[in-house]
Amino acid sequence: MQTIIIKTKPFVDVHIQKEVKKITNKSIKIIEKGFYELKLKEEEITPFISELTFYSRLIERIYLKIEEFNSIENLKINSNIHESLNNDLTFSLRCEKSFTQEDHQLIEKKIGEKILKSFPRLIVNLKNPELPFKILTFNNKNYLTIDLINFKLTKRHHKINLSSTTISSIIPSYLFQLLNLNKEDQLSILDPCANLGEVIIEAGLLNKPIHQKLRLTLPSSKLFPI
Repeated sequence: MQTIIIKTKPFVDVHIQKEVKKITNKSIKIIEKGFYELKLKEEEITPFISELTFYSRLIERIYLKIEEFNSIENLKINSNIHESLNNDLTFSLRCEKSFTQEDHQLIEKKIGEKILKSFPRLIVNLKNPELPFKILTFNNKNYLTIDLINFKLTKRHHKINLSSTTISSIIPSYLFQLLNLNKEDQLSILDPCANLGEVIIEAGLLNKPIHQKLRLTLPSSKLFPI
């Protein structure tokens, strides 16, 4: 069994649980506001990721949990966690924004060395890695993970013109769920302050698949091929 971590906006609360249950028939539990987890068999992971990549309107990122640790010194990486990590794949390592720039560099260097020690066949590639390792910090703990999508699901293909005032697609989608607007024949959306049309676009995409072109390029397919 592998542990999957799902990240979203802190205010989304039970609606993300309802959405995941509706799309995949799987239940997720909250770890901390904005972070949820569930355990899956390896053969379930890529279909699960694909379904959420296609249909989720509330998820930002999906991670595979590698290890949980309090300090770098205490981090022990299980070299048997997954056989694909012993292949000639490229990887990168990044920290989330909860660390300072100086801490980022030191943490990434030390943990990167530990990753290479556990998986000596991996190759560093910071620009286009097949396995993007990420260090998350929440719930007063640190987590070494692999980003199974490697981009924010809010960065949709239909987002052609982004600006500093563009709102996250999660916000209108969350509002639609609060109002129980989940069928197109129920919708009549007017947005007098449309700006780039984020609300109208998200309304028009309710219950439609989004990322079909990305199915075979996700990091999850490298680890858990169908």
